[in-house]
Amino acid sequence: MRSEPLSMEQYIELSAQEAGWKNPVLAEKYTGQSLPTLKEMARRTGALDQTAGDIGDVKQPLNPDFFAFREGLREEHAEFKRSEGDAHDFDSGYRPEFPQETIAKLASYGFTKPVDMVHSTSGRAAIFELFYGLESLTEEGKIPVGILDPVAWSGLRDSATKTRIQPLFAPTKEGHGFTLTEDGLLESLNFLKAHPQYQPSFAYTIVPSNPTGEKAKYDELVKIAETAAANGLTLVIDIIYLAISPTEGPAHDNPQLRGLIHYLETHLSPEAWQSIVFVEGETKIVGTPRTGGLIIPKGGARNATLAAAARDVKQVINTYPDPMSALNATALHRFPEGIQGAMGRRYEGLEGSRRSFKNRIGKLIPIVGGNSFYFLGALVDGEGKPLIRDEQGRPVQDPKRASEILLQNHNLAAAPGDMFRPGQHSTYRFSAATTPNVIQRLGDIIEGLVEEAERKG
Repeated sequence: MRSEPLSMEQYIELSAQEAGWKNPVLAEKYTGQSLPTLKEMARRTGALDQTAGDIGDVKQPLNPDFFAFREGLREEHAEFKRSEGDAHDFDSGYRPEFPQETIAKLASYGFTKPVDMVHSTSGRAAIFELFYGLESLTEEGKIPVGILDPVAWSGLRDSATKTRIQPLFAPTKEGHGFTLTEDGLLESLNFLKAHPQYQPSFAYTIVPSNPTGEKAKYDELVKIAETAAANGLTLVIDIIYLAISPTEGPAHDNPQLRGLIHYLETHLSPEAWQSIVFVEGETKIVGTPRTGGLIIPKGGARNATLAAAARDVKQVINTYPDPMSALNATALHRFPEGIQGAMGRRYEGLEGSRRSFKNRIGKLIPIVGGNSFYFLGALVDGEGKPLIRDEQGRPVQDPKRASEILLQNHNLAAAPGDMFRPGQHSTYRFSAATTPNVIQRLGDIIEGLVEEAERKG
């Protein structure tokens, strides 16, 4: 008889010593297959590709009213008007800011306190610019350290390799899944005291996170912010996925955005508020045209330096957003029915897929997620033993080999957990931005893994 799957908290407890969940972990160079490599392997073999997602993969259209609304904004504001005879349909030029986009975004998020905004071409580009600014604040001869969520987006490690920043993954804490906590931050700072070559520079948390899809607790964010400020750190809060987080109020008010900002503005000390940087953007909501940026509260010297440094880097690497992307972002944030209203059936499809994923996959393995379009799953049985086995039936410990077996023997390509925290061989990121048929197929594959492991014992 098949045993019930573990909860993710149970899995963390069972694998804590082996996986190092409860210790701070310095990032190592990722040596497994890259996402492009895994995608190519999936295409070549016809395997199910769960390596990375896009909201458009739910195969549902945006609200048709959104496009008419967007065209109205184009005609209303000079910065978005079409040009005559230009190949890209807009005037060229390096526009550092789009005033209408700034107004729309700050109103949509509900900011009431003074902030600066640095526009860029994507969230990844904005993070890269921010990292250079943070590096510039480091003492000479020291290595700046960024303290990340216990399981953190792989792009942060990639961006850090382009600078001198050393990522450190925080330990997990019971009741908080794979998100950063105040206790985890303090333990990470204490760990760094034994390594004098490192200088703690910033903490970085994503709400809700890629890859885990978890939604951080707002009261815990306040504790983290106050502790970060007291220790001279910048707290970076990545809010890119908030736009698609399930709403808790009238959708036209964008409560998932405004609720967080209002809470932080009203609960933080001035010093902590002025030590935060927000990373924002419209990740794959409309498609390729998108922007990302930094929203930086004013009032502190450190934040002023970061804003100036980010703009300097933007000039060097030429990450000026194009008018079409800025228009898309402005229209999304100003749409009368809110961002999820602008998504229309696409959001409904995403929400349905998230529910289907929980109902199908959550009955087979430990999973966590539901607030972005990603879930983190552990391919383990009811005792926490890995489902991926070698020819002799032995659990596979090497993440690269486990991914190869998963692809070759089970026709599934997924993003291995080792991308998101070193030393993981059983966790994988899965995308819920897909169709019911794909979720059913994924469930069948995982169910086959569970049954095979039961037979082999």
